[in-house]
Amino acid sequence: MKPALTLKRLAKTKTFLIFVVFLGYLMTSMLWNAGVMENTKTFSSVALDVVVLLFVCIAFLQVRKDLDLTDIAMSLTILGAGVSASILLIAELTDFNLARAGAWNVWSVAAIAYGFSAVVATYYAVTFRRTYISLAYGSIALVSLAAVMLIHSQVVFFGSLLALVSLSFAALWESRFRRESIVWAVGCMLLMILVLVVFNELMEEKRSAIWASTVDAMFHEGLMFGAGYPSVSTPVVSCAEVASQIPINGSCVFQHPHNLFVSTIYQLGLFGFLILFSFYLLALSVLFEQSSKNRMLLGGCLSYGGAIFMFDGQLLVANMNYVWLLFWLPMFLIVREEFLNTEI
Repeated sequence: MKPALTLKRLAKTKTFLIFVVFLGYLMTSMLWNAGVMENTKTFSSVALDVVVLLFVCIAFLQVRKDLDLTDIAMSLTILGAGVSASILLIAELTDFNLARAGAWNVWSVAAIAYGFSAVVATYYAVTFRRTYISLAYGSIALVSLAAVMLIHSQVVFFGSLLALVSLSFAALWESRFRRESIVWAVGCMLLMILVLVVFNELMEEKRSAIWASTVDAMFHEGLMFGAGYPSVSTPVVSCAEVASQIPINGSCVFQHPHNLFVSTIYQLGLFGFLILFSFYLLALSVLFEQSSKNRMLLGGCLSYGGAIFMFDGQLLVANMNYVWLLFWLPMFLIVREEFLNTEI
């Protein structure tokens, strides 16, 4: 049975409304971006991406109510990532030609996908009661984590740890009146220590110098409403300050700030960032206020995405990429959760 997609039900779905408001403001911001106004191709490309986002979101709402779309989408995602990670590991251990299997163009993006797979698979491995299913998901988690370690991505390792901390705290709260709560409490403390250690190592890479350059540019472009979407800040930093920490190929000009939140403030200003932040808060409140079955999983996915976006990312609305996986997929699933539980 399909949920009734009526304007009245949509009008009461708060996460969908703020999603539309965010896209509307993003499109409006292009009016004060001189580069976009002079290049209709860029405007058309962004407009198409916005239409695709709306279409996919509404398509999620139209899926039959008795189907657990979250489990289906997440299981298919980690299955694909698990196969890809397995091929990578096999290629590393043998003379197998990775290019024949379709190698990733950017290995940092591959690591992000593998980290997402590791987090989701770990959640399923712990929560499924059937042993053989838990073992299958546990195997995917280990393979995905091994691929992350092989690529040597500290950012993904940090994101995975933070997501596991989020899931552990949620499990601790769920089991607070039972004996296993002690195990989750110890797990939380150990994971938090690891998170702080990895975060400290990441900050030693002087990424803050790149962010500071973009923040300085914000005051010239307009701090309140931003430079307009999809403006790209190209931070210029002191070579002496970062050369020993970040590989920059002899150049001290970076292609983007390597922080999706900083990029969003640069493009959309504090006003646009406030809308995005409200979207995050509202999504989390929907998960926990409605006691969603998938609240732990989707909350963990948002935690992982938020951690990754602290150190990478440029555009929230673009062609399908890892931002769709880390942000739009869990957000659309949360919108669906609220939509299905909205009374007309």
